[in-house]
Amino acid sequence: MLKAGLDITPHSETVRRVLQILEDLVDDAATVRKRRGEKRIVFDEDLVRRIERQQAHDAVRTAPA
Repeated sequence: MLKAGLDITPHSETVRRVLQILEDLVDDAATVRKRRGEKRIVFDEDLVRRIERQQAHDAVRTAPA
C-alpha cells in the first residue's frame, strides 16, 4: 500500500513502523504476515466490516443535499 501510494519504493524502516503502528492500533484484529518476501498486514473480517459500515455512514452524513 505504501508502495502503491508513492512513486518511489519506501524505506524499509518506514514500512516496518507503519506495519507496527497498524498492528498496535487494531490490537488482535490484524496480523503481519510475510508472503513472497513482502510483509503484509492482514485484517480480521469483523474489523473490515466495521470500517466499511463507518465509511458508508460517513458518506451518507457528508452527501450533498
